[in-house]
Amino acid sequence: MTAADSPRIEISRMEQVCWVVRDLERSMESMWQRLGVGHWDVYVSPPSFFQDVVYRGQKGSFGMDCARTKLGKMDLELIQPTEGQSPFSDFLKDHGEGIHHFGWMVVP
Repeated sequence: MTAADSPRIEISRMEQVCWVVRDLERSMESMWQRLGVGHWDVYVSPPSFFQDVVYRGQKGSFGMDCARTKLGKMDLELIQPTEGQSPFSDFLKDHGEGIHHFGWMVVP
């Protein structure tokens, strides 16, 4: 690898881990009982929250419930798709519950 092949960004630390779940309440309770992970901030996002959504080339509409908590400096996010078709509902259908994405802080 030469300097020309080096990445143009530097990642300082992981900021977020997101899990897609079928049942948000059950998942929050399980995280608390098994790992002691909690206090959760819960956000309900009906389809009206997402304006002008295009998914897979089509005008779309979806809803989701989301819970977030801190693990040190990192966010743990749980997302339960509730309505419509989205990357989250597709992931759940295709793979079941699990890690959907990671988020990093990028240093310019």
